[in-house]
Amino acid sequence: MVHRIEEEWSTLISSIRNGTIPDFEQIDHVRAYLELNMHADPQRADELQRIGPPLSSAGWAQRVWPNLKLFTSICSGTFAAALPQVKYSPFKAKQPASPRLGEKPQPQDTETFVVATDELIEFLDLTEEQTRGEVLQAWDLQSGKFYQPVSTTQDGLWRYLIDDVIQVVGFDPRNGLPVFRYSRRKK
Repeated sequence: MVHRIEEEWSTLISSIRNGTIPDFEQIDHVRAYLELNMHADPQRADELQRIGPPLSSAGWAQRVWPNLKLFTSICSGTFAAALPQVKYSPFKAKQPASPRLGEKPQPQDTETFVVATDELIEFLDLTEEQTRGEVLQAWDLQSGKFYQPVSTTQDGLWRYLIDDVIQVVGFDPRNGLPVFRYSRRKK
């Protein structure tokens, strides 16, 4: 999204200034709603012009969206290939946030993650015989062991066995949640 905003910066500023919706592909299904709610705002356009496009400075997102509290992104696996190209993040944290799904305990560490979500995530111990099918809670996990995540939908009706293998590499000192490292796909 940030790169798209960067590419379309002048078009977006013009749209905000004039109160018009640009002719972007694949927005026809929301165009009528956007047109009802889009109004010319030359003051905001001038403010954004002074701030500049996303990759122009660190902390850009907090200046554009002062009430921004959470930003979620993927920076592991194939997505990690882009990390060396990043000069700095437009999302500059003022203080460490509490971990959320996929958030890293250390910003430089793209290999480990904490699973903290409102969804029910349980785990199967891959070192145990699975004939019992006993699922474990986060507080039951042990450092060094390999687990397979089990996700339950919010209404509790469906359970999904995820075919990824993750290893507990420690526990987050802020809240005691297990810190995982992705290991592999289950065979």
